[in-house]
Amino acid sequence: MENLLLGLSEGAAIAMAAVGFTLVWKVSGFVNLSLGAYFVGGGLVSWAFDAEVGLPLFTSVLLAVAACTVLAFVLQSRVITILTQRPIFYNIVLTYALGLGITGVLGMLLSADYRSVPISLATTYFTQGEFNLSLLLPISIVLALVTTVVVVSISERTTFGLMARAVSSDKTLATLTGVNTPRTIALIAALGAFMAALGGSIFAMSSPISSGSFEQITLYMASAAIIGGLGSLWRSFFMAVGLVALGSLLSLEVPSGFIDIVILLLMVVVLARRYDVFSPAHMRSRR
Repeated sequence: MENLLLGLSEGAAIAMAAVGFTLVWKVSGFVNLSLGAYFVGGGLVSWAFDAEVGLPLFTSVLLAVAACTVLAFVLQSRVITILTQRPIFYNIVLTYALGLGITGVLGMLLSADYRSVPISLATTYFTQGEFNLSLLLPISIVLALVTTVVVVSISERTTFGLMARAVSSDKTLATLTGVNTPRTIALIAALGAFMAALGGSIFAMSSPISSGSFEQITLYMASAAIIGGLGSLWRSFFMAVGLVALGSLLSLEVPSGFIDIVILLLMVVVLARRYDVFSPAHMRSRR
């Protein structure tokens, strides 16, 4: 039970990154795998400000999330926007490489070791017999849910959300109607990075994180978006929670890496079905 609850807490934090990834994908049509690096950045930079500099926890998280958000806006405006003219394969490879570069710099400047943000709630337990529950776990789940509700509301019920939906429907038409399409996409990228960095900060309060966590986080983030429906924010959120919780629950029963293999296979099946890869017509066209 404790493994399951820890998995739900970690899954809720990673789900925030999945929501950010899905939002960017939905609006821009761009696969930005570098968002996993902002998740790692949120956790490590929060730790650095809190444990090394000695700033209060709230200030540390605020500065870490702000830094990642601004960096994402700048990179989207100045670097990634150039890649949108390339085939999707280039998008995937180059943004993944960008994420590796960001986490590599974090590893050199801060630490390549696993770090956790020290917080008293992580060691405050509700105990019932042999069952122990850290009070941080339900709090982190609630924070992730509330933040996701706010971001979904922004994307669906505000003028900015209306502009973002116009861009996602038809970039050319949106531009002709007066929408600043590049700026809107850059702001969406910043919002996605905000979600990822905040999720990383929450994650680091209950579980260790390192610059090497990028690959695992990216796998869960992208798989939740793909398996969850390729565009649905809430399905991405709950899929991420479910995948991470399942992995945590089964971690003591199955070999290491087994869950990752299952997730990859699920992604392949979902994408194959979506694009009719194995349909008779598609198979004939390849001959």
